[in-house]
Amino acid sequence: MTALRIILANAVIFIALKIIWICSPATAEELVNAISLPAGLQAAAAAPWSLISYACVHLNFMHLLVNSLWLAWFGALLERTAGSRFTIACYAAGAITGAAAFLIAGAATAANNNAILIGASASTFAVITATLIAVPDRKVTLPLLGRLPIKWIAAAGLVFFIAASTGMSAAQTAAHAGGLLSGAALATAWKIVSRRRMEVMKARARQQMARNRIIEKARKSGYTSLSRAERVELFNTSANSVTTRTTAN
Repeated sequence: MTALRIILANAVIFIALKIIWICSPATAEELVNAISLPAGLQAAAAAPWSLISYACVHLNFMHLLVNSLWLAWFGALLERTAGSRFTIACYAAGAITGAAAFLIAGAATAANNNAILIGASASTFAVITATLIAVPDRKVTLPLLGRLPIKWIAAAGLVFFIAASTGMSAAQTAAHAGGLLSGAALATAWKIVSRRRMEVMKARARQQMARNRIIEKARKSGYTSLSRAERVELFNTSANSVTTRTTAN
């Protein structure tokens, strides 16, 4: 599953950084600075990979654990609903928009240019929001809590977000909000596209059923029993069938 792979990758990076830190703190600090997102716009422009790589860096175990649990619960559901590609796109978009919001807010508030942004919180918020919009009425089963509506869990996540934001800088809070907004935008677009596809499929199914009825009527009662409109529809069906076979050959 995509969500579990992302969690595993983040966990591997966390463990690797801890091992490197034990062996060589200076080297570990250099690595963290290289893949984390710096607050300054110029510094971020000089390291464009940091717009995404920062979302894979966790230095605190509880930070990693909380993000992993939320990602596991909502990421798995989003993948079953919209597919693995959409889940990855949502995670990446959350990281990028979170980074952009962090940089913009930092520049607007004259934040400390030595500050950095790390962690998958923005990406996780994107996945949570996208899942809530994609399947708002779905219920999920959580360990020790049982089966709960996803709306309740999302509300708990929102409360957690607000509580956590009180101890953060404006730029960090903006990063979380950026991830939330990107998840909402992607999920809304996905629902619109999915609805249109479903309407097209239903229209095609209705057309096919109507054609089948015409063919069955012609078989039982003869071609002369068909109305003019039915004959035109039958002719169009036959012409489309011939064109399809010709193209295939």
